[in-house]
Amino acid sequence: TRWGETIHVVGNRAEIGNWAPEQGVRMATDEEIYPKWRSTEVRFRLLESDPELSSCVGNGKPTHLEIRYKYARNRDMLGEGYAWEESIGDRTVRIPVVMGSCSAWTVEDAAFDVEGTPELSETTTLKVPTPPVMQSFVPENTPELTYSHSRRVFTDAYRLIGDGPLARGGFSSVWRCRPLVGGSEKGYSDCAVKRIDKEEIPDRGKRFLYGRGNYAGEIQLHQRLDHPNVVKLHEVFDDTSMVSLVMQFCRGGDLLEITLRQHLRVGRGLQETAAVNVARQLLSAVDFLHDQGIIHRDIKAENVCQLEDRDVAPDLATFQLGDFGLAACIQPDEVLLEQVGSPSTSAPEVVQGRPYGKPADIWSVGATIYTAIAARRPFEATSYSQMLKDVCKGKVQVAG
Repeated sequence: TRWGETIHVVGNRAEIGNWAPEQGVRMATDEEIYPKWRSTEVRFRLLESDPELSSCVGNGKPTHLEIRYKYARNRDMLGEGYAWEESIGDRTVRIPVVMGSCSAWTVEDAAFDVEGTPELSETTTLKVPTPPVMQSFVPENTPELTYSHSRRVFTDAYRLIGDGPLARGGFSSVWRCRPLVGGSEKGYSDCAVKRIDKEEIPDRGKRFLYGRGNYAGEIQLHQRLDHPNVVKLHEVFDDTSMVSLVMQFCRGGDLLEITLRQHLRVGRGLQETAAVNVARQLLSAVDFLHDQGIIHRDIKAENVCQLEDRDVAPDLATFQLGDFGLAACIQPDEVLLEQVGSPSTSAPEVVQGRPYGKPADIWSVGATIYTAIAARRPFEATSYSQMLKDVCKGKVQVAG
């Protein structure tokens, strides 16, 4: 493979994409096993009526699950789409099953686009939680995790402030808002609200927002957090066409804005005393999250905000970590594999598709503090592939 490529396994069941490569299971590699690639655990939930089940005994009970599949090279980051195995037909593996019980198997193939018989061996289950974005086999009408949300409509309780949003994303925007009634009784006045268009948000985004099955999404994770350096989520409105997350309003802007203002004034980023203040509070927030089993996965200057007004100096201000749209909760012996977050501040193991955990957040904290001091990203390159190489080598300029 080339830099920027990944391998997907795609096949005839929903768990592996129903032959849609973008829905297939992403595989991963690292410096130790490359050029081999491996997937996380893929869980098949079987019914006796499944057409892929077959019987080799007279009583008609299913004895094997037949899976047809191929590998595809994902070149989207290079602007080239997917490349299938073209020299061979569909691969087939028959996995022994006993209905009503669980088993785990490893399927190994020799090489991409090279014909051969898959090597099948029984194994123990991996300690890798299946993330919501990979659960394509879960029916869309599966009830989401329960979370607390207001039965009122957002527009009956708040009004938006200003001519436009403070920030805008692909299917969401962040506004300043103000309670119509009772704001002072709740102990806050102006708030920030993240407005998510339910008609625009893709299925992947819905799973990150609501969670699915046993996996908590942004709403449930954020609601349980209470720390002075974490943006507080006040309440949630789930209206007909819009989800509104009403949060604490940080008046001083985000750390990137603060850094750029400083750079315009004096030609450099934050002074060391201010950077120490930011680092201390950001690490306090991350330590709290990790104690809860939560990995943020998108720590960057844009997601660290100053609570007080702009006239409060950064070395005296309170900073809070926000945006839990990519956060995940794992057990102590589990790891993650999804390549999410911002590549310029993500750890090497994340951008390489290797297993990662809490230390990946610490790398991102370092990249964020670098940005605040140097007034530039730690990894900047003329191409995406070169940036990935620099991240994986830890190639950072420390002069200037």
